Amino acid sequence: MVRAQGASARGAVPPGSAARWGATTRAAAARTLESWRLLLIVGTSLVAFSGFSFARAAARFGVPIAIINRGITRADELCTLKLRGNVGEILNGLVSSRSDL
Repeated sequence: MVRAQGASARGAVPPGSAARWGATTRAAAARTLESWRLLLIVGTSLVAFSGFSFARAAARFGVPIAIINRGITRADELCTLKLRGNVGEILNGLVSSRSDL
């Protein structure tokens, strides 16, 4: 589960749920993007349009986009930061480097 953060957060979002959301839910979620501090994309190429649509919406609202992925993604041109490599190794390294976690 992913814990949603921010002023408009409503709790946990199951992985893969964006693809199952209806158009109304996607539109409502896109409207909340303006309050997000960051969109983090991990381990996906964003081939499915539903995931890529969040990246496009985040870019329209000026929300920074960070991507952690082994290869290219559809949102590479939209991202502020791209970390290439094994997702598990990168995340483990990031967590290990933080003394406050």
